[in-house]
Amino acid sequence: MMCVFFSIFFFVSVTTFWSSKSASIFKLSPVSVGK
Repeated sequence: MMCVFFSIFFFVSVTTFWSSKSASIFKLSPVSVGK
């Protein structure tokens, strides 16, 4: 049960990190991301 909880927590953390990173990249270079 704890293993599942840890997996979900890790997944949420990575998803949040990538979404924020993608947002910053999109703001810096919208042309390259828009392709």
